[in-house]
Amino acid sequence: MLLSDDVWKRRYSADRGVIGRAISVNGRPHTVIGVMPEGFKFPETQQLWVPLAPYEEKSRRDARNNQIFARLKPGVTLPQARADLESVALRLAAVYPTENEGWSALVRPLREWMLPSQVELMILAMMSAVTLVLLIACANVANLLLARASVRYREISIRTALGAGRWRIVRQLLTEAILIGIASAPLGVLLARVGIYLIYRGVPARFDSVFHPLESRQSHTRLHHWRVPC
Repeated sequence: MLLSDDVWKRRYSADRGVIGRAISVNGRPHTVIGVMPEGFKFPETQQLWVPLAPYEEKSRRDARNNQIFARLKPGVTLPQARADLESVALRLAAVYPTENEGWSALVRPLREWMLPSQVELMILAMMSAVTLVLLIACANVANLLLARASVRYREISIRTALGAGRWRIVRQLLTEAILIGIASAPLGVLLARVGIYLIYRGVPARFDSVFHPLESRQSHTRLHHWRVPC
């Protein structure tokens, strides 16, 4: 089994000796073979990952409640993978007509699964609105800078009288504007990260996640875990 970084640190105090230790999940022993990187929560909020086979070896053939994620082999295209799995589905339908007849395989990119067309359209609309607000804010800042430049008419006149050319004056004004932009960029990134964090914390975990008790030799707890094929 694989542990999440959060479970490894919170439950085992980041002990590297947990690798190779036997842990019981739903009454079945599992050996810890690794810890996932910090922040890894795939596909949702799972905290540990165990093999699929021991839990599905006695399942009914018509039980279709598993989601499978796969990585394409280098050189294999999505249509090739789709055709390959469709041929597997046809062979299963021929061998098990009662449970598999009429069923096929659906292969689609992960991005399409996580962002359906309806959700993607809504996100594009929201991003367009945000972009429009950003352009309005930029226009307001530009107007403020122009108004400030007009107030500095006397200063610019004196500099011109002392021999400063038009390009030198424009370069000075552009330099001031660029410095303002450079100073505001880190602030904008920081506010964006805070906003993303607040949104992430405000979205509840999906109720159809897989929940199972995990038992160890030390204590009892409940953790989210995901079954993966192996």
